[in-house]
Amino acid sequence: MSHRNLIERLWGFFKRKVIYGIYYETFAEFKRAALDFSTPLGAIMTF
Repeated sequence: MSHRNLIERLWGFFKRKVIYGIYYETFAEFKRAALDFSTPLGAIMTF
């Protein structure tokens, strides 16, 4: 949806890639998936 702001689009993309349809046995597994998702973003989202 193009009417959402940047952070809402990023949150939606995160949910599709990390949360939807995936069961994490432990919080540590979920945390690892979230960090793996966000690590490449740090390289391109610099000031």
